[in-house]
Amino acid sequence: MKDGAIWMFGTANETWGGDYYANDTALENGDVADSAKSSLSSEVEDAEQIAKAITGAIERFNNSFNELKIADLVEDALNAACFCVQEKLGQDDGGLASMFFSGDNEHTFKRLFTKYIKAELAQLTGDYED
Repeated sequence: MKDGAIWMFGTANETWGGDYYANDTALENGDVADSAKSSLSSEVEDAEQIAKAITGAIERFNNSFNELKIADLVEDALNAACFCVQEKLGQDDGGLASMFFSGDNEHTFKRLFTKYIKAELAQLTGDYED
């Protein structure tokens, strides 16, 4: 039975192209370990580069998203201010406000409220300097 087991190992080794004795020698010499370390090091460097690229993309997205949210807040502030005035005066038409807050007046309002909102955000995060 022992001879049959040796024959089966030899046949499997030849059939699948294995060279177990050569692999054992390579392990003893550290070639495989060095190759694995080199491959792993390269993969880690690739992963770090990918992580940096993803982090940069997320930061750019967040900055753009924050600017969009601020623009929405400014627009909401303008609409709320006009609505408050119109409601107190009993005005149910927003045509004058639409005309008044166009061009330079619109840019001035948006610039000031953008600055104000950024100051509020900075104060909340502790980055605000008076």
